[in-house]
Amino acid sequence: VESKNNAETQCHTAEKQLSEWKHVSDAEKENVKTLLNELRAAMENPNTGKDDLAAATDKLQKAVMECGRTEYQQAAASSNSGNQQQEGDQKQEEPKKEEGEQKKE
Repeated sequence: VESKNNAETQCHTAEKQLSEWKHVSDAEKENVKTLLNELRAAMENPNTGKDDLAAATDKLQKAVMECGRTEYQQAAASSNSGNQQQEGDQKQEEPKKEEGEQKKE
């Protein structure tokens, strides 16, 4: 029962994540979809053992985690690019302030 509950939870999580990922490649998404279908098939098969169900759940979970890591890294890289541009703008403004301060002396 616990293995089946874990499998159902992982299926739900994978489905939700698939719709939310913006920076994950189509190939990675297809891999998750394939593993999701395999897990569903294992859940529907009454002859699937607890260990087989747990193994299919684990494979899907690892794929989802890897895609999550990719999503996070790509989003962070996009965010950092924007931050670096802003920092560059700020650095250009800072020397102007220093020049103004030197004139006051």
